[in-house]
Amino acid sequence: MDKLPLEGIRVLDICPMFAGNFGTAILADLGAEVIKVESTQNWLYGARGIRARPTKEEVLRASPFWGYPRSDPGPDPWNRSSGFHAFNRNKLSMTVNLRQPAGVEIFKRLIKVADVLVESNSPPLMTRLGIDYPVLREVNTALIMVRSSGYGLSGPYRDRPALAMALEAFSGHGLLRGYPDVSPSNIHGSDISDGCAGAGIALATLMALHHRKRTGQGQLVEMAQVENFMPLLGWFFMDYIFNKRLHSPLGDRHPSAAPCGCYPCAGADEWVNITVHDDEEWEGFCRALGNPDWALDPELATIVGRYRKQDEMDRRILEWTRVRDCYDIVHLMQKEGVPCGPVLSSKNVFEAPQLLAREHFEEVTAPGGWSYLFPGSPLRMSGYGHLRVRYPAPNLGQHNEYVYKELLGYTDEEYARLEREGHIGLEPAPHIP
Repeated sequence: MDKLPLEGIRVLDICPMFAGNFGTAILADLGAEVIKVESTQNWLYGARGIRARPTKEEVLRASPFWGYPRSDPGPDPWNRSSGFHAFNRNKLSMTVNLRQPAGVEIFKRLIKVADVLVESNSPPLMTRLGIDYPVLREVNTALIMVRSSGYGLSGPYRDRPALAMALEAFSGHGLLRGYPDVSPSNIHGSDISDGCAGAGIALATLMALHHRKRTGQGQLVEMAQVENFMPLLGWFFMDYIFNKRLHSPLGDRHPSAAPCGCYPCAGADEWVNITVHDDEEWEGFCRALGNPDWALDPELATIVGRYRKQDEMDRRILEWTRVRDCYDIVHLMQKEGVPCGPVLSSKNVFEAPQLLAREHFEEVTAPGGWSYLFPGSPLRMSGYGHLRVRYPAPNLGQHNEYVYKELLGYTDEEYARLEREGHIGLEPAPHIP
């Protein structure tokens, strides 16, 4: 089998949460050597769990992003968070204290042997640490530095920290979600913009690598996460520009399809999603239902008429779906060419025949010895096959010896001194709770 596309490329990752970590995970999947630069002296919110040493009670209350195996923090909770394992597959971990001048010098030494640096922090942090692009470019002129903050490196919001829900509200997405009769205060959190940012970071890195291959030049790449997300809402912005029309939440409906919705099926909390886009799909939908009399209403012959009468159709449709098995409905609708699928829980997803047939889930064994099923890479490439999890998310500092001794050439004596100074370690310092 050929080498993976990015084998030979070394990426340094200074990303605290979902967006940047997902972007570098894609690069790692493609074969890049991704080294997470971490610290034993400072705890980054969300990076490796809710806290360095959470209690059992805190773990039981934690969100899914910070789930722990069997809801047990264990002896090394900083290595066990589900959020960390989800987005740090195929990576290495080294530790250094960048808040100390000696740590900055170590980092610059690492920059000399790196191709790419990816960071997704608030912009002032890199300047405060003394490792922003002008400084690092002097160390390695071929370096590609990808910076992806919430609002970008300029403008009045430049220095504002931001998480996904704030960015999605700022982009206009927050007021498009939810249901028409529900206040925006009841809209649940969302991480969609984080996932989009991760894909954008990976694409930006690949483009910069291609540019360097052609020109020999490194560069600074900036990607504001909110600007990366807004094009996905393009039709809403264009409709306002063209028609001055503001859209409100649609619930589980669609602006150009009817009927469209989630409908209850037989069984406890079983649901199916049905979407009819055009007249041909409407005819198939009617056949699936046995051409009921109510579907003969002439007004339902057009998408405009169906859209106007969706409330009435919904009542009829749920009477039909609620006495039938979910998968029976799915197969019947798909046979007639109607987009339809089951609404699955996390448990059901692991049992989905399509995903099982494609071997999407992989069993991964963590460095601590416990195993879990992992949703693998979606990429399959001729010459490479299905990109796999080559190794699990790393323990904190797991690859310190490799980085310090093999890559950077530190002696055993120097390594021991850096351990004593708090740069090198395998667990958060005792003062971190």
